[in-house]
Amino acid sequence: MRLVAADIGGTSSRFAIASITGEQGSGQVLTRRYPSAQWPDFNALYRHFLSDNALSDEQIDLLVLALPGVIHGKHARLTNLPWSLDSNRICSDFPVSRVVFINDFQAAANGLSVLTEDDALTLNHAARQPQRPRVVTGAGTGLGMAYMVGDGLPMVTEGGHVDFAPLDDEQKRLLDYLNERYPDHVSYERILSGPGMVELYRFIAGDEAGSVPTAAEIGDRAKIGADDVSSRTLALFTRILAAFAGNLALLFQPFGGLYIAGGIAPKMQEWLKTGEFMEYYSAKGRMSHLVSCIPVILVLNEDLGLQGALAHGKTILTSNGK
Repeated sequence: MRLVAADIGGTSSRFAIASITGEQGSGQVLTRRYPSAQWPDFNALYRHFLSDNALSDEQIDLLVLALPGVIHGKHARLTNLPWSLDSNRICSDFPVSRVVFINDFQAAANGLSVLTEDDALTLNHAARQPQRPRVVTGAGTGLGMAYMVGDGLPMVTEGGHVDFAPLDDEQKRLLDYLNERYPDHVSYERILSGPGMVELYRFIAGDEAGSVPTAAEIGDRAKIGADDVSSRTLALFTRILAAFAGNLALLFQPFGGLYIAGGIAPKMQEWLKTGEFMEYYSAKGRMSHLVSCIPVILVLNEDLGLQGALAHGKTILTSNGK
């Protein structure tokens, strides 16, 4: 049986093909990555992927799509791409027997089971308790989150859209700044994302902002110390990410591990490994000791969602779809 899995992101979409030959037999045969914004909708991207890999006339037994947005049965509307997907239409437009939608952070949570030692970096010295809850969050084009208990199914939330809570005078000024730009609602995603990093840069630069770099450029400049504004942007991003992670620790008590994934965090290792990150993470007053006992793990593998989508598809096919 042939399985195609894809992790659709606001910036990049990753695809993989695997052949399922038995209960344990699956071999990943190729992976591809495409910039999502180059296509008007998913069907156009998928058609290109099939043509790119000489699969246009090949029957696909299962297509698993990890999607950044709210899923309603056979329909999904993506949060950071102007795409709407319908699984029935995909089945009618392409040679695929079955299409399954899952949230991208449900896929990321599935992917935790296949992480290797080289895929992750523990940021504190707390011991993992495997049967306790696990939480995975991550910043990319947006800010996602999911949780699971033991070996249970991942549960998705829209936790990235909770209200931003400033911690000091600088962050209060940031909230005022963002309220002017987004008067309806200022969420953590407005900050802890690629577009959010650009907003932080504008906020810090003020009237001297000039030409604003992309999030990737800000990160590159900060790494080499090219300009003070980029370094201050990464430092403020780190403090806010740490506080958000600490909030998740309080909400879920994920003694099985609080995993920080996504496209941005792996590129910020030098900031996340600092004492300041753990200081802001654990600054929870009377609950500081509780939070400090929860293991915080940086996921270095940016294909976590794709690996989770593959694992989900393999489970479906080897259990005859049950």
